[in-house]
Amino acid sequence: SDPELKSLGKAAKSSSYQTFQIPHSTNLLAPVNSRQHGEGTIGILRSKSPTNDQGDDRLHQNDETDESLHNEYDILDEEKEDLLAQANNFQLPFDSDRGFRGTELHFWSYARPHMRAFHASWICYFTSFFVQFSQAPLLPEIQDSLALSKSDIWWTNLWMMLGGVPMRFLLGPLCDKYGARSTMTVVVALAAIPAALTGLVATDLTTLTVMRLLLGAMDSFVPGQYWITCMFVREVGGTAMAITGGLGAVGSGVTQLVTGSVIFPLVRTYLTDGESDMAWRLSLLVPAVVALVVAWYFYVYSDDCPLGNYQQVKKAGLMIERSAMDSFRQGAYNM
Repeated sequence: SDPELKSLGKAAKSSSYQTFQIPHSTNLLAPVNSRQHGEGTIGILRSKSPTNDQGDDRLHQNDETDESLHNEYDILDEEKEDLLAQANNFQLPFDSDRGFRGTELHFWSYARPHMRAFHASWICYFTSFFVQFSQAPLLPEIQDSLALSKSDIWWTNLWMMLGGVPMRFLLGPLCDKYGARSTMTVVVALAAIPAALTGLVATDLTTLTVMRLLLGAMDSFVPGQYWITCMFVREVGGTAMAITGGLGAVGSGVTQLVTGSVIFPLVRTYLTDGESDMAWRLSLLVPAVVALVVAWYFYVYSDDCPLGNYQQVKKAGLMIERSAMDSFRQGAYNM
């Protein structure tokens, strides 16, 4: 329905297929009438009339194909209109020229999509830290149980912190490709696996180190901050990122109190009859279950961006598809 596409369509009448430079929006989620066009991408337009040397069969075939394409475009237009119409129900002030991003923060609001994503960001980040550092208050018990030295424990701490470094390089492009909601919730859910397995398979320094390395790799800082940039304009984005980042980091301190001072004593007293070795192993199952519940909830009841999830927005033609590798390559080369 864009005037630019109509003009390009007229130019395609000289042949069945031609390649054109179709400009795309640099503000991918902005409404059509307010887009600022940048560099183009290659698109293929099909003319509605065949060349003179084509027969009646080819003409009939082209007519059927054109009708099919026309119906497909009608469906896409309807999906696009449905997504754009969601803005009428937003409870937060937004800027339609900047991807429908929110222009204010209402901290006590839980409305979708903006404030739901705001709270989802810090709660998921909090949960991730809660799970990652759940082993820390139990390390004295783990050290005695596995007959490890203080130096051994220090090395496991080091490998846990190193695990998050390469993952941050990977999570950024994954957010570009799949969106913050999907990336964040998957990371939180995956953190539950090494957390639970630590109590099940850790029998020596090697297995403990591997589990802590994997646990450290489940770093949710990048998708949490990325999520905020998708939902809020830059005038309030810094404040939003500061609040979500600060609240999320509290999870590492809360787990020291909850896991070490509440969960472990209760498990040892009521489930293991005072046996510490089994108590710390069972205690690590609790943060794992919490992570799975939080990940499921926000995967189902939150959004990647103001207009919905990336898959829907891309399907409706409001966002350009790009691979995670292309995103990483572009970031690596632009130095």
